[in-house]
Amino acid sequence: MLFGIMDIGENVKKIIKTIFGTIIICGTLFGIYQIGKYSFSVKLEEENDINEKINYKDMIASGEVKNKDYSNSVMYPYFELLSDNQKSLYNELLYAINKYEEDVIPSIKITVSEVEDAFYAVLYDHPELFWLGNSYSCEHYENNDDVTKILIKYSDIVNDIDNAKKKLDTVVNTIVKNANNYEFDYAKEKYVHDTLINLISYSKDTENHQSAYDALVNQKAVCAGYTKAFQLIMHKLGVPTYYVTGISTEDHAWNLIELEDGFYNIDLTFDDQIDRIIYKYYNIPDGLMNKDHTRTGLSTFLVKGDGFKYTNIYTTLIE
Repeated sequence: MLFGIMDIGENVKKIIKTIFGTIIICGTLFGIYQIGKYSFSVKLEEENDINEKINYKDMIASGEVKNKDYSNSVMYPYFELLSDNQKSLYNELLYAINKYEEDVIPSIKITVSEVEDAFYAVLYDHPELFWLGNSYSCEHYENNDDVTKILIKYSDIVNDIDNAKKKLDTVVNTIVKNANNYEFDYAKEKYVHDTLINLISYSKDTENHQSAYDALVNQKAVCAGYTKAFQLIMHKLGVPTYYVTGISTEDHAWNLIELEDGFYNIDLTFDDQIDRIIYKYYNIPDGLMNKDHTRTGLSTFLVKGDGFKYTNIYTTLIE
């Protein structure tokens, strides 16, 4: 009898051991399955990311992005200054920036120096891209300057972009609506010039002080902000207005605007005095502007400011 009980105990032990062994084996197999499943999931996500890039490049190759032609509009002068390759990159950059993508893999062979002009052409042609930073970086091959990736920098405002766009649109639409009460472009220009100077204070206190957003919503900006705000609103009014870079004792920005008989220089920043608006830099030709303003970079290739009919009478007093 005792031996029978011992045999039963041994059998139970064997069964328990077998069960535990089975559990361990099953647990191990399940762990391997989970690891495999996770690896497959990660691989699938990576493949999806690659597919998104491939689809994006297919869109460019098909012409949906690449072949958009900004030369048909006098609103985008910097586009016309680029080579064919740079124009393709211009479109790719513009597409990516409007999608808030942080990097662009060029679909065409392009060098570091070519990227610079294309990037700044986008920046200067499109004041509405207020979330775009003023710089970028490139990755390229070690043995040459062929760019493999362009890294785009955005301001923090991109994290609340929908709300920011609504705020900007509210201000812009109000000014445009009021300006449209005037019949002629030169009268609309005068209204916008005076309105912006009364609205904006020269300041570097805000994060995006070089943007149209800070100029119009936060009402603080430096020369680039004044210039982009004016360009943005005049674009909405259908009046060709360009962003000009240059030097006036230091790095500076101002506008060219097309009126009836040609283009004129206009510098809202310098016309904004502490206690009043002056018109010393309002609708003046290159001959007067060049006395203390010098264009630089791509801006040297823009049209001449050769208008005369709407040169303000106050500007004749410039020494």
